[in-house]
Amino acid sequence: LSRLVSYDQLNRAARCLLEGSQLLGCHRNRLWHDDDGKALSCGAWLAALEHGTGAAAEVFGKPSKAFFDEARRAASMPRSESS
Repeated sequence: LSRLVSYDQLNRAARCLLEGSQLLGCHRNRLWHDDDGKALSCGAWLAALEHGTGAAAEVFGKPSKAFFDEARRAASMPRSESS
């Protein structure tokens, strides 16, 4: 995520979503801490794009179920061993 996200970039992303593109995100965290203190994180941008377009984001990073299912699959671990 760039520290210099502009309105034009968000609007372009919104238009892509309205035309059928898929919204993907690595997590839904609202904030994180950078050198200057608290800062908006990916979840804030996802929420803005979801609200503005009606799109539903697919979150693929931790702690999403898809993330852990893929890790379990890659490790050839049956679900019963990871519960």
